Amino acid sequence: VSSAATDIDPANNTDDDTVAVGTDINLVLTQTVVATTDTSATWDITVLNEGPSPTTGPLVVTDPLPEGLTYVSSSGTDWACSAVGQVVTCTYDPVLSAGESATVRLETEVTARADGQVIVNTAFVESPGATVRPGCPDAAAGCGAAAIVANLSTSRGGGQGLALTGGDVGPWITMAGALLAVGAALMLSGR
Repeated sequence: VSSAATDIDPANNTDDDTVAVGTDINLVLTQTVVATTDTSATWDITVLNEGPSPTTGPLVVTDPLPEGLTYVSSSGTDWACSAVGQVVTCTYDPVLSAGESATVRLETEVTARADGQVIVNTAFVESPGATVRPGCPDAAAGCGAAAIVANLSTSRGGGQGLALTGGDVGPWITMAGALLAVGAALMLSGR
């Protein structure tokens, strides 16, 4: 704005105010079984930032391994993982922009199993200021994947198990429970 008049107090011509701008970080966690054998299971844990804001701090994935699994190793660009007892903690420090994802792979040893055993492994993620939504149907906080461990090395020569992911877990756990119940009933009836 210009004027022919002279400003008698130029010190009051500007003003500023600090306003905190909120972030909106929406993370989605998914977990899948990559491979299983009669002695190992490999899991991929992926965190997607649905945005619209980038992350403002590290991603921290926690995977409390169920009984029967032991942490062996991990891999993934910019991920650092460690285990204390059964709890594996993985940290990802870079900023994860909206639309980007980061995946960490966990190698585990199957330490206690029976053929056909269903092992369900559930992971969780947190990050400062983020809202977390599991990428698995009907999951309350974390996202799980199940591996059915089978020793097929003598009958089929492959030693491969059956891998299931998030939404597939429930029916298989139900079916495995039903098969165990039928087997127990047959054993009790002497057949």
